[in-house]
Amino acid sequence: MDPSEMVGFVTRAELAGRLEPLAEIRGMLREDIKVLHAGQNAISAQIAEMDERITSRQDDSNHRTEKAEDAVQAVQKTVTHIDQHGCQNLVPHKAAIGALEAAGVTANSGGWRPTPKQAGIGAGLVGGGAILVKLIELGQTWIAHLHTVVK
Repeated sequence: MDPSEMVGFVTRAELAGRLEPLAEIRGMLREDIKVLHAGQNAISAQIAEMDERITSRQDDSNHRTEKAEDAVQAVQKTVTHIDQHGCQNLVPHKAAIGALEAAGVTANSGGWRPTPKQAGIGAGLVGGGAILVKLIELGQTWIAHLHTVVK
């Protein structure tokens, strides 16, 4: 019996013809996997860069916190010194404040400046005072009018 006439058997040529598309698909899958690995490596690099930036920002924040803590301790030391020794030590205190200003810890703003809330309260008090003055003037006018009517 001829093997090519048998049912269920294929020839080598038929098998090769059927395996060829599978080999192409396998090659395409390998290329896709290479692309995915390259993308995964790029993402890993981005994650590492982001981690480095976060760590750097945290280190900067910690440094600023340490600087603020040092400044608070210096101010506490100065205040304690003023409490203990009084204002006769004006020259050293000015030197300490100058050092703090030079370090960027305090800023000499040139005097007191009101907050927006304080400015609003002040404007309200001035306006209320103006109204009160007008009411007093009106009351005086009314009393003067009553005196002229009663006479």
